[in-house]
Amino acid sequence: AVSREEVIGTVSLIGDGELGLPMESIYPEPVQEYRKQGLKIGEVSCLAIQQDHSQNFMNVVVGVTRIMSQFARANGLQKLLIAVHPKHAQFYKRLMGFEQIGPERSYPNVQNAPAVARRFPDRPLPPRSARRPIRPQRQPPTRPRFREGARHPSRARVR
Repeated sequence: AVSREEVIGTVSLIGDGELGLPMESIYPEPVQEYRKQGLKIGEVSCLAIQQDHSQNFMNVVVGVTRIMSQFARANGLQKLLIAVHPKHAQFYKRLMGFEQIGPERSYPNVQNAPAVARRFPDRPLPPRSARRPIRPQRQPPTRPRFREGARHPSRARVR
């Protein structure tokens, strides 16, 4: 996500390939099970929002998540997985419905921080034709507030 030419939020989507998925190093069982089912899988990673934009946190998260899911559908991904820190697990469950698929484990890729495996709910991702286009949300212009009776600088009397 970009605001006024500054990156304020990011998310990565890693498709399954020759190297597998990063979370497969600690959760090989669920990843391999989805492959056996013939599903095309991907891992959501690196969701980050700049702290200066915490007042718009939910708008940014929803925006980057929407774009990421549309990209996943457009590329034929059928199952999205994620490994998150346990203290963020409920956020992913409430916001996007991610369900837990593995116990807490130490994740070497993230300096051995704890992680919990989650998956996007079993309902299938809608087909590409069902997606709605993204319409950028316009932010209302901010106006300085003046105390009652004060004049805007552009309307000040010149003496």
